Amino acid sequence: IPADFCADIKDDYALVAELQGQIVAVGTLRQNEIRRVYVSPDYQGVGIGETLVLALEVEAQNLGIENIQIECSPNALNFYKHLSYVANGTSQSKIGSAIFDVINMTKRLPTLAGV
Repeated sequence: IPADFCADIKDDYALVAELQGQIVAVGTLRQNEIRRVYVSPDYQGVGIGETLVLALEVEAQNLGIENIQIECSPNALNFYKHLSYVANGTSQSKIGSAIFDVINMTKRLPTLAGV
């Protein structure tokens, strides 16, 4: 529910994609983990999710993070592989009272010049 989601991300760096006054995607960064990446089904496959993840990676680089992590659903595995993430096993994640099977993935980020 929205209240649980907002409570979960309140301390994260969050990005929101908005089109014509409607939120169509969201993603957050907490320390070295990209979290809670969601794109409305109506807007999937057009590059919004990729742009969102790449922007979160840039923020991580600006913070000096060299290795980024993400937990993704099995349905999102190929999306993250396309973005050069590597699967490192599976685990379970809890959001509110729901428990989900997730794939743990990592990616080494290039160091920004001058950082």
